[in-house]
Amino acid sequence: MAQKTLVYPFDRQFLPILRYADKVKQFDFTALVSLSGWGVCGLDAGVADKGSPLGMIVTNDFEQALEQCETVLFTQSDNHVSKDECLIPRMHLAIERKKNIACTIDLTETERDTLAQKCSEYGVTFQYLNKNIDHVQTAKQALRNEIIAQDIHAPVIMVFGLIEQVSKFETQLALEDFLATQGYKVSLVTSRGYGELVGGNAVPGFMFSKDFTEEEKILLFSNYVKYIEVTESPDVIIIGVPGGLLPATSRITNRFGITAFEMTQGIVPDASIICTLYNEYSEEYFNKLTPLLESRFNIDISSFLLDNITTTLSGYEQDDHFPLLMLDPEVLSPQSLTNITTLVEFRQNREHLFMKIIDQLAANAEIEVC
Repeated sequence: MAQKTLVYPFDRQFLPILRYADKVKQFDFTALVSLSGWGVCGLDAGVADKGSPLGMIVTNDFEQALEQCETVLFTQSDNHVSKDECLIPRMHLAIERKKNIACTIDLTETERDTLAQKCSEYGVTFQYLNKNIDHVQTAKQALRNEIIAQDIHAPVIMVFGLIEQVSKFETQLALEDFLATQGYKVSLVTSRGYGELVGGNAVPGFMFSKDFTEEEKILLFSNYVKYIEVTESPDVIIIGVPGGLLPATSRITNRFGITAFEMTQGIVPDASIICTLYNEYSEEYFNKLTPLLESRFNIDISSFLLDNITTTLSGYEQDDHFPLLMLDPEVLSPQSLTNITTLVEFRQNREHLFMKIIDQLAANAEIEVC
């Protein structure tokens, strides 16, 4: 039976999991706790992305919310939260109130051992849902034998973000749902490290480890996806690519698209979705951007997907965080796309785009058969 679960700290980053909560079998989300000043306390959780309401009111009272749950899920957020001053102390408080602990945030081995030991003492469970450390250990074992690049026979769809925070993760979950309703068996590799929470696979932690060379990461990733293909026998594989594709500013580099480059060297996708900001783009913009991305990452871009987020960036900011402004979906102008021949769609109308990708994969299959 699913455990009554409190989510802390709640913000827009966790919202896709709530919107696709049917994928989560272990947890029944009954309480959402945010921090004062984040703009969601006292409101329906759906306000976090200005989308449809979810019928859950967000609170800032952690201790009172503890009374409503059996488990507390501590998760990452888009907003900065001090692990030492905020997250770890509340983990200890929850344990002392005899609540089970689930965690997706990055913890050191010492922190995990300390929390697991305290949970044992209080008769509750500790579950670490971040698989990065396990992936690194498994990869080191794999490299003891010679590994080579693998051919993937199932069609692969990759979901990229031109920058971070443009609904890339939600797009992966929505695409998986859409393909499933069309009768396809789907394997999902999420761009976040807790893919198993939604019944998928996590992007492997070795992609971010300094223990491996770039060549080893490419080969390991190819073998990781091959293992998923062999064990799950999917009709199609969706891969969410962490990070962005291009640097936004001199300080916000998106790792210069290095992770995306390595993953596309290991696996060449059959279709690609690029999630990006809303703007009134010109055809010239896409005419320049598309060949740049396709040549750099060895991909064929199927479409661009515009989020209901824009930027206030003037080009002179020295901040380490990209200044974003969330828009009401109603203000997005379809007329802004009328003179663009590139396939571009709003996130709210993405099913049309998904059907185009199915048609593209079917056409590719026919070509291969011929």
